[in-house]
Amino acid sequence: MAIVPTKTGCFECENGHYYDVVIDYFSHLSQDRSIVTRGVKIQQCDRCGSEMLDADASRQIEDNIERHFPGYYDKWKIKAKPRL
Repeated sequence: MAIVPTKTGCFECENGHYYDVVIDYFSHLSQDRSIVTRGVKIQQCDRCGSEMLDADASRQIEDNIERHFPGYYDKWKIKAKPRL
């Protein structure tokens, strides 16, 4: 596990600092479904454990969910308005 300190102070506890860590990220989905995305790089506070995900981590998790549950995000996709 790679641990790299960042200069960002924790937004939750205001005492700790975020570190880059690689974790297995658990997602609880609707309809009693869940999934684990392995090897996700996130930022985690060394004091309170608060987590921040950047765009790459979010995309990795969302891609894994879509791969295992095709169509899961369809209800949130923006539908094109019909042209008049």
